[in-house]
Amino acid sequence: MKNKTLTFAISVLVISMFLCVAFVAVWAQVGTNIEPINPASGLVGSHVNVKGTIDTPNGTYLIYFGAQLVINNTSIDYAVNENFTVPDLPAGTYNITLQDTMSNQTAVQSFTITMIPTGFSAIPWSTFAIMGISVVIAFLNSGLNRLLITHFVGWEQYRSMQKETSEWRSQQMAAARANDKKQLEKLKKKESQIMAMQKKMAKPQMVLFGVSFIYIVVWIFFLTPTYGASPVAYLPGFGNTLGFGPHGEMGVFYWYPICSLLFGTLASRILGVLPME
Repeated sequence: MKNKTLTFAISVLVISMFLCVAFVAVWAQVGTNIEPINPASGLVGSHVNVKGTIDTPNGTYLIYFGAQLVINNTSIDYAVNENFTVPDLPAGTYNITLQDTMSNQTAVQSFTITMIPTGFSAIPWSTFAIMGISVVIAFLNSGLNRLLITHFVGWEQYRSMQKETSEWRSQQMAAARANDKKQLEKLKKKESQIMAMQKKMAKPQMVLFGVSFIYIVVWIFFLTPTYGASPVAYLPGFGNTLGFGPHGEMGVFYWYPICSLLFGTLASRILGVLPME
């Protein structure tokens, strides 16, 4: 008898615990709520993420930015997770409202549209930070390239061979255009010598090839996680073109390669390291 009573008591306790857990889970889900907006401010055209819940499972909901409807969708169970673009409105603070269309319950968070900066203040610090990183990497890369050339070939010999191969190639192209078979035959005799020069000049480049991956490593594993999709530079006159934002803002995806190409070329010129022609 005692065993039956104990078994019954344990069963009631276990069932009660399951019911409590289920009640808490449902209670936690029910309700129209919005999590803090991310980001909480930005320019017109910025991307905003809204997360929250509504009262009705798999119910329809509306999201308003101020008085403007920006989202009309259906929840997944109780969950809401939406992205939208900040509409073209004057700078100021606006309410982002999530409304459950079935229960008519609402939840509100605020978002501030910031003014478009002008003049020098329009340039974010990230613009200069990425430029600085690009300058350092460009000069390190070009400096290392020159050291490798000096070690494997010799700087003066490298420049001499580079000039000779360039002249040979120009003469070959001119002879081909003029259909000068005699000149082509003459240049053909020197082809093996030119190929040997090119092979020797390519050795430093092959060693440097692996080092050059530092550009990609910095881009993908440092700059992209640091700045994400945030604007890091502005290019006036290019709004909504080439993947730029409405005000010409660009992310690190564009700005870093532009800086790398610009300062890489500049560093090569300054240090006298030119690509093989």
